[in-house]
Amino acid sequence: MNPLATYSIGLYGYALACSGRIAAARALLDDAVRDIPNVDSILSARSAVAVMAGDFEQALRDARRCAEFSPDVPNQLAALACAQAACGEDGHARRTLALMQQTRCRLAPAWHALTLAALGEDATAAAMLRHAAKARCTWLPIVRHDPRLRAVMAEVAVH
Repeated sequence: MNPLATYSIGLYGYALACSGRIAAARALLDDAVRDIPNVDSILSARSAVAVMAGDFEQALRDARRCAEFSPDVPNQLAALACAQAACGEDGHARRTLALMQQTRCRLAPAWHALTLAALGEDATAAAMLRHAAKARCTWLPIVRHDPRLRAVMAEVAVH
């Protein structure tokens, strides 16, 4: 029940998917959700992986549950905006992004870039990635490998 362990499981599953091992990521995260069904970080990661796998129904379901558990954590809400955008619900995704910007806790620039890319705003996403690099966003080394950012990363020299 250690929250750091669940956080690590979600991060590991996300990293597996970013490296192209989507089936392994899904298996890991499915097991984690089965064992601990109400942890936002695992649901957020499983939603992101489901989007990568093209399972938009699962992505939305998990992202909505994650948002219920952490309605004021913008980095967790990014999963919902990305799932909504992947499902063509751009209006909902933009409202979610606006909500993330209004929270007391700031949205990490790397997650902001991913959300913008999911909305098809590649130029703005690229600018946000540059900002993330300049601000030394702690999420950038991980999020930059997300395949949903591949087209944007090709245009941005961020290391």
